[in-house]
Parts: sequence; C-alpha cells; structure tokens
Amino acid sequence: MNDNLDDYEQAIKNKIYEYEKRRLLDAAITAESIFSLDELEEYAELQRINRLAERE
Repeated sequence: MNDNLDDYEQAIKNKIYEYEKRRLLDAAITAESIFSLDELEEYAELQRINRLAERE
C-alpha cells in the first residue's frame, strides 16, 4: 500500500514540476526573455529542490 502511495506522490510531484517548467517557458516566451531554455530548466529544477527541502 505504501508503495502505491509513494508512486502516487511522485506522479503528483512530476506533474507539478512539468507544469512549472511549462509556466516558466510560457512566461519567458511571452516576455521575450533573454533566458535560454537550459537556464529556465535549471531554475525550475532548483525551485523543485527548494520545495522538497522545505517539506523535509
């Protein structure tokens, strides 16, 4: 049962991460940002790590 819960929690985290990446990319395109996609992905990854650290 716990494995299913862990899988479900990870799936939710992945969906949130993908949503944030899309949101950042959309914002960058809309604002004609100078940031590259790699920089945005790195920023999204750092945000995800920070959120995980806050939960622990």
